[in-house]
Amino acid sequence: MPRCNECEVALASHLDAAVRSALAEEPSVSTATLTLLITDMDAVVATAARWNLDHRLPPAHSEDTETQPELASSTAVYSSPWAGWGNR
Repeated sequence: MPRCNECEVALASHLDAAVRSALAEEPSVSTATLTLLITDMDAVVATAARWNLDHRLPPAHSEDTETQPELASSTAVYSSPWAGWGNR
């Protein structure tokens, strides 16, 4: 379930890198937030954000771009190499 913009910004600026890394791994996080997180000083956060951004499916071709979801279906299989990394 997508978060509101204010919540996403708060999590992206959280002091704990594990929180930022978990956010960067989520398939529903916005492209704008991922773009911010790829500049994170913590290499794990930046790499997770870059991986998520690089592995997104391109949007479906349609004339009605306003109704197109930003991400692939939430039922899509998503496997991050960084899953659980911050829980150690």
